[in-house]
Amino acid sequence: MRIVAMIPARSGSKGLINKNIMNLQGKPLMSYTIEAACQCSEINAVYLNSDSRNYLEIGNKYGAKSFLRSPSFSTDTTSMKSVLEDFSAKLAHQNELYDAVIVLYPVYPLRSTRHLTNIVQVFKSKGGKKSINWFKRTKNTSISLL
Repeated sequence: MRIVAMIPARSGSKGLINKNIMNLQGKPLMSYTIEAACQCSEINAVYLNSDSRNYLEIGNKYGAKSFLRSPSFSTDTTSMKSVLEDFSAKLAHQNELYDAVIVLYPVYPLRSTRHLTNIVQVFKSKGGKKSINWFKRTKNTSISLL
C-alpha cells in the first residue's frame, strides 16, 4: 500500500500569526511533523501543502516535497476535505498515485515516527478503510483525518 503524508500549513492563521514556523527549541514548529513523517518507513512521500512559498522553502529543508496551495483553498472557511480533494486530484493528474493519504497537522511536535508507524500499521490491519476522527471546536465542528 502506497501512502502519502500531507501536512497542511496555511500561512494565514489569525489566532497566532505564523504559528507553523514559530521557533521551538531552535527549529520551526512544523519541522517536527515533517521529520517524523520523512523518517516513517510506512510513508512513501511527504508533502507540505501551503499557500506560502516561504513555508514551502522551510519544509524542503526538512525533507518535505512542496505543494503550493491555490488561494481559493487557503481561506478561513476552506474545509480540510476540499484541500484534501484538491491535493489528491493534482497528484493523480501528475500520475503520482497513492492508496491513502495521511493528514498530519503541523502543530503536534510530540508526534513521533513510532506513533506514525503504529497509526499506519493499524490502518493497514483494518484493510485500509477510511479513518476519520471527529472533534468539536468551540466555534464549529471540523473533521480531522488521520
